Amino acid sequence: MSHQFLSLGRSIGAGAGPLPAFVCLCRTPDEVSVVAAEGAIPPDAEAQRGFLAFQVAGPIAFSVVGVLAELAGVLAAAGVPILALSTFDTDVLLIAEERAGAATEAIVAAGWTVE
Repeated sequence: MSHQFLSLGRSIGAGAGPLPAFVCLCRTPDEVSVVAAEGAIPPDAEAQRGFLAFQVAGPIAFSVVGVLAELAGVLAAAGVPILALSTFDTDVLLIAEERAGAATEAIVAAGWTVE
């Protein structure tokens, strides 16, 4: 079983206890993936580094349809790859730092606000 880490270039919220402010764990029969703030990933870990998190302001009611699909479509049209994560309250799009400017431009052009 492989362990893959994807680290964010900055923290996106305040955490409590020993866990970093942002952490997502996903396990399949073949791998365990951990997404966390860059400072929380051991420096010698096999990791993809240098991602920024674009978090949709929430909470988003579970009955709301199409938020992630719309953002993913806008970014796909702009040629910006994403890794999408969802919680019960919101969606988070992870974007490589070097593509953050293009992502912001595309999202704003589609009528969204980026803070």
